[in-house]
Formats: sequence, structure tokens, C-alpha cells
Amino acid sequence: SLTTRFYEQTGVVLNVTSTLRPNDSSSWHSSGIAFDVANDEFNTGANGFSGWYLRNLYGQMAREMGETPLDEYPGGEGEQYARGSNYHITVHNQDDWE
Repeated sequence: SLTTRFYEQTGVVLNVTSTLRPNDSSSWHSSGIAFDVANDEFNTGANGFSGWYLRNLYGQMAREMGETPLDEYPGGEGEQYARGSNYHITVHNQDDWE
């Protein structure tokens, strides 16, 4: 899975902060095919990696798995959509996920 792969490479644990939001018609969360993750390390860095590097790596891994990542941290390409600092992933190929 994306989370396992990210942890194995960085040693950083991610927290799922949002999944299905049935009444959120402005997001893929309403369809149940999106989730958000967050952690302090995406801001501060950890294990010799900067926060920017960790966010960039997570997005790259998500894209490699066929997903659509959106960095909603300050300075990220999706910060205008943020409801707090988080990383949003839309899972278009959910049948392939464990």
C-alpha cells in the first residue's frame, strides 16, 4: 500500500485525517474515493528529510500507483482547497487497492 511504501522508505508514520464525507459535494470524499493524511513531519521534516521532500515523495509515490495527489499544505499546489494542512489523495482505481 502507499502508506506502507512511504513508511518503509522514510520511517514516517502518517495519520488518516479524513475519508468518506457524504455531504461534501465539492470533493471526491463524497463518493468515498478520497482520503486525507497529515503529520507534523510534512511541515518540520524528519529522519534527515525536509518536510517539502517528504510531501513531494508521498505525491510521487501516489502518482506511481495511479492516484491523484494534492498537496494542501501551505505553499502546496492545493492549499486553496485545504481545511487545515493535509495531503489529499483521490483513488481512481480503488479495485486495485488492498
